Amino acid sequence: MSSNDYAIYFAGMDLNADLLRGAVECIRLNTNLGCQIYVGVEQKQLNIRGVTELDCAPGRQWTGRVKEHLRKISEEKIILLLEDYFICGIDEKEVNELSSLMNCYNAGVVKLHAVPRPDYGIAGQPNLGIFLPGKKIGRVNTQPAIWRKTYLQKLLYEDENLWEFEVNSAVRSNSLSYNVLGVYKHAITYDEVVKRGRFRNRYRWKYAEFLESENLAIDRGFLSVSEEVLIEISHFFTKVTQVIVSQHIRTKLRSILGLRR
Repeated sequence: MSSNDYAIYFAGMDLNADLLRGAVECIRLNTNLGCQIYVGVEQKQLNIRGVTELDCAPGRQWTGRVKEHLRKISEEKIILLLEDYFICGIDEKEVNELSSLMNCYNAGVVKLHAVPRPDYGIAGQPNLGIFLPGKKIGRVNTQPAIWRKTYLQKLLYEDENLWEFEVNSAVRSNSLSYNVLGVYKHAITYDEVVKRGRFRNRYRWKYAEFLESENLAIDRGFLSVSEEVLIEISHFFTKVTQVIVSQHIRTKLRSILGLRR
């Protein structure tokens, strides 16, 4: 039984099974969270020590896999992570405190990574705010967050990929009775190690041992220098513009400038 009131769930798939060992290892190396870890796949067996693997029928989109995985998780709250999120650090005291406040503020989710930041602060809570209802993209997303499992299940439609889920759930969440909360300062930090199916060059030395053990350098390869530079430009573009213009306008500007996600 977990010493926390939540579990960690990696919403993975067979195609990215090669990343899950590294993702789990980063959690173990950089945190002392005493909670159950679930790893979602389809049919592959990873046999990661101390981890509960969740399978599902093959060929489903992201929402279909997550729906089936969640039915097998007994905990009422989960921290949802993606398999290419290699966790650098977790403020465990902050995460536990935020989890304990969810009932008090009728929260369906508390976003632990401050992108985007909340619309308004909550009195007496210096690092916690609320996202107002509306069509704001990012109100609900797949950045690290503590989810009330039943709330997440209501947002999941059967045949949507991850990007469709983020866009559409930002709207769906408006009709549900729970609040969407988030932090102003990261409670979880991570490295997004894969872009466009290949490992990022900027992390090749930091995770060299893992890359060698899983043969990822050969199987996945690395982004080119030019691709890496474009990604950095895109990230800088987001940071500069997200406090000035809406997601819709940023998307149009990205298209004009040729900056992909």
